[in-house]
Amino acid sequence: MSKNYWDIFSNFTRDDSSLVHVLKFHQKTVQTLNYVNPKTHKLETVYKYDSKKNHSRFSDTIIKQIALKELNVQFQDLFNSLKEAIHSQREIVTLPILSIFRNNCNLNVGHYSFNFNDDFLIQYKDRNVVCPNNNIMFSLTYFLDIEKSIYLFGGERGYLEGILQIGTITECMRQSFSHCKLTRESQYIPDQLFAHNAGINIRKQLMVCTDYYIN
Repeated sequence: MSKNYWDIFSNFTRDDSSLVHVLKFHQKTVQTLNYVNPKTHKLETVYKYDSKKNHSRFSDTIIKQIALKELNVQFQDLFNSLKEAIHSQREIVTLPILSIFRNNCNLNVGHYSFNFNDDFLIQYKDRNVVCPNNNIMFSLTYFLDIEKSIYLFGGERGYLEGILQIGTITECMRQSFSHCKLTRESQYIPDQLFAHNAGINIRKQLMVCTDYYIN
């Protein structure tokens, strides 16, 4: 498609109101904020402490804990690669969720969070695990802790920083899996449906990306 044709086509189809809205929001995200709001300073201090502490634990429900050494080699590699990718970040605002769609060794169907401090997988839910394709074995979903990100990175810029962080972690994991016999697939499940089934509040944790894997 030539540039001239694209310009003519976009003039008829472009939604200028959406474009203006996105541009205004983007400008807010790239502004550097030098002023520290005293009302949020204490919260920021708490979040900075928590971001290096057991950051992936968000649910008090524990159905089962599986130690890293009890996992098969494939999931040990997944755990260690994800741990390395996340701990390479200065402040952690990414929440990874592992969803198992078929029983695999000692991992039953359900949703799991990661305890990287003590090297455990925590199964916190075993119902409403919606699989978009019978061939899919598991998925990795990356959520953005938007409240924490906004406080840590200063206002709207926290959204951009959080998205960039998840992009970096996702790319590291995709490269790691490229050496395995797993095939990555793209599937569509509405964010609200997946988050609800996974027991996640999408007003606090924004669903950014999901990778599905077939063995």
